[in-house]
Amino acid sequence: MARTGRTPSKMGIYHVLLRGMNELFIDDKDFGEFTAILKKYAGLGTLKVFSYTLLKNRVHLVVGVPSGIGIALKPLCTSYARYFNRTYQREGKLFYDRLKSEPINSEAELRNVVAFVNSISESVGENYPYSSISDNGREICVPGILSQRELLSTAVSEMFIEDYDCLSKEEIGQYIYALCGVMPDSFNSLSAQEQKDALSKLTNKRWIAKNKLYDILDINRPRTASSQPVKKTTPGRDQGLSVWLL
Repeated sequence: MARTGRTPSKMGIYHVLLRGMNELFIDDKDFGEFTAILKKYAGLGTLKVFSYTLLKNRVHLVVGVPSGIGIALKPLCTSYARYFNRTYQREGKLFYDRLKSEPINSEAELRNVVAFVNSISESVGENYPYSSISDNGREICVPGILSQRELLSTAVSEMFIEDYDCLSKEEIGQYIYALCGVMPDSFNSLSAQEQKDALSKLTNKRWIAKNKLYDILDINRPRTASSQPVKKTTPGRDQGLSVWLL
């Protein structure tokens, strides 16, 4: 089956997700090598980097490119794959399939997606070193469209691409916390309106399957469009309303 073409960005800016066949980074030096390659291409003007986070098996990038995103990132991915295969004496593909990309079409979307990627770094640990909000990473992202404060923001108001189906409940819980301010086990402490607002944000772009989301938040999937999800309880106990269905 032929691959579908990528949706172009009006601004030439994309949120990119690179996922490894297995681990992309094994040692600290691997993170350093990828960061050095990213800095190289940013310096050459091939990429304008707004935000990035490097995790063991995936990479989030928010980048501006002069041409198609696939063409722009191919040299970076090829350079790192050659380094990794040479270092660990392996062969074959390093990255899983082709990269995922999401076009960013407004400054509001750009602010949101930068905050989203930054929040991933923050959930790993304060001043996570392999990210654009670390002391060492900030020099790659220079103010322009966004101010320095906006480049470091973690005020998330929208979900963006991620391999949610591949993440654990704990990892998805960190996204829920970044977006809603509470961990899943405290979701039912929110008021009905707060729960409704939170679910609206979480399901806006359908990144997380509703069945999985309801399971993580410990609420029942409604049967009809007019029903209301309710908190799971043991048989025989009163079942109070938990959240309104959106």
